[in-house]
Amino acid sequence: MGSGDGRHLLEWARRHYKLIAFDIARYDLKRGKYIQGLMLGQDQLRGQIDWIEGDGNHLPFPDNSLDRMICTEVLEHVPDYRQLLREMLRVLKPGGTIAFSVPTPHTEKVYWALSWEYWHSEGGHVRIFQPGQVIKEIREAGFKVAAVRFKHGFHAPYWVLRCAFGVDNERAFFTRMYFRVLNLTIVRQSRWMDRLEALTDYVFPKSVVVYARKAP
Repeated sequence: MGSGDGRHLLEWARRHYKLIAFDIARYDLKRGKYIQGLMLGQDQLRGQIDWIEGDGNHLPFPDNSLDRMICTEVLEHVPDYRQLLREMLRVLKPGGTIAFSVPTPHTEKVYWALSWEYWHSEGGHVRIFQPGQVIKEIREAGFKVAAVRFKHGFHAPYWVLRCAFGVDNERAFFTRMYFRVLNLTIVRQSRWMDRLEALTDYVFPKSVVVYARKAP
């Protein structure tokens, strides 16, 4: 849900999964399909991805039809997020699982203070969720919350730099250098770096992640 260019799905498609990338942004979906084509040409994909453009408040899927869903960094963008939650509950199979994430309020307040463009960009964030609030909303929509985590501490400084040196200026020197380091932590995973990031998750996590399921 809100897949963008499918960076999560393209990784899972290396295995034999049947996946759906759903987003309202046509350009992002086209970019994802292009990357998929490159990976297919290099024989890197085993799964199937369907790229579907649409409005999350009116999902084009039957009731109880999807096994698992991911909705990362989406609810803060959507004016009627409660309708989106109801739609996701409708299409998820009984017993199916879902993972949500939204930005933490303290990181958002830092970004909003640093950059007018960050919180006035088209299609940007329209609200700041408190962790307790988003958990409450997910429960009231009908999901059973299984776990809550605070994650992505390494990503938080990257967005500080983006806000400080230009949200649309990814090529700014400090932003570019930190992105290289951040990318290395993702590509070259190590136990030491995982432990370091787990520590930063306690100090300055970028996201609160809520794992939930639909009652059988």
